[in-house]
Amino acid sequence: MFQSSRLPSGSDICDLDAVTVRDETRVVCVTGDGKAWSWDPSCDHWTSRSLPPAYEDYPDAEADLDCASAGVHQGRVILAGGSENHGFAAWDLDGGAVLRTTSQDEDDCPLWSVTSFEVDGQLWFACGGASNPVVGLWEPSGGELVELDNDHQDGILSLAAGRLGDLPVLAAGGFDRLVTLWDLRSRERIATFSKAGGKVWALALTSLDRHPIVVGGVESGDLYVWDADGSLVKSLNCHDERIMSMDAAVVDGRTIAITAANDGTVRTWDLAEGNQSGDVLDSDNTKVLITRFGVRQVALAGGREGTIRGWYLS
Repeated sequence: MFQSSRLPSGSDICDLDAVTVRDETRVVCVTGDGKAWSWDPSCDHWTSRSLPPAYEDYPDAEADLDCASAGVHQGRVILAGGSENHGFAAWDLDGGAVLRTTSQDEDDCPLWSVTSFEVDGQLWFACGGASNPVVGLWEPSGGELVELDNDHQDGILSLAAGRLGDLPVLAAGGFDRLVTLWDLRSRERIATFSKAGGKVWALALTSLDRHPIVVGGVESGDLYVWDADGSLVKSLNCHDERIMSMDAAVVDGRTIAITAANDGTVRTWDLAEGNQSGDVLDSDNTKVLITRFGVRQVALAGGREGTIRGWYLS
């Protein structure tokens, strides 16, 4: 383990992300008490970030974020997210300004999922509805949410952006067990498949033996690996409870996945071999992320204890 650090507030971590600004990587997390924090692992320093009210119907309400993601736009860190109570809102974390407010109308439905990505150098956010199966795109320069065509019949539990070969792709997983893929340049749907063994709580895009794959963590605690057309490559029994969060990447030529389950355990999997790799992290973590610090790939985990744990993968 390269670093472990507890939030000064001791609050539970609802979600976390990593951003790199001027060659320095920071971890951004949101907490159960409606706060945002930035952590610098190089010196173990935490900075509290202000989140002004962003809810038109409740102008004095504190931020309420079950899901959040961060990215860099014009050199500034942008945080966006929502919850089962409120729709999609966004803030400039460096300046403290609200970039997008949300209201309780039909178009701003509560959220279950959000992710960030770049297409041709432009930062975008994607959000997935909770009570309404909407998948929307938004970019920090302004404008309305752009809704993507889909056949989901229930809420969007998970989103992941990445590349399938040379194609920038967004993947969505639903309460209805559907998985949908879109081309992020054309915004056209390129695949929809329903071969998951349960609600799709987590997704990642990576490659296996140089072939693009979609990896999904489901209600049963199993991990599914699909080709880009939805053909099932393999499934792994990973946890006895549902997978809450998951990420996957190629590390030193090996395709690995990190999973966090509802029981708080975090496990690492070799997807080529189909078995567990390394020890179980048992510290009530429900969120995981693979990122880079310098030239090395790192896994991060956080959750109900209010502590971030990180370890080198390479």
